[in-house]
Amino acid sequence: MGLAIARTFGTQGFDVAMISGNRDNLDDPVGTLGPDGITAAAFPADVPDLTLSDE
Repeated sequence: MGLAIARTFGTQGFDVAMISGNRDNLDDPVGTLGPDGITAAAFPADVPDLTLSDE
């Protein structure tokens, strides 16, 4: 679903940023958007579980 949303916004003229916990999950999708004229950037990110455990 992420690539479809990126493509939808990209074809409307928006630059897109794709975020995933694994860099390998980003290279192919970003690479497929460029030939379509969509400016896309990839950002690997790991979001920790911020649940408070001292309750």
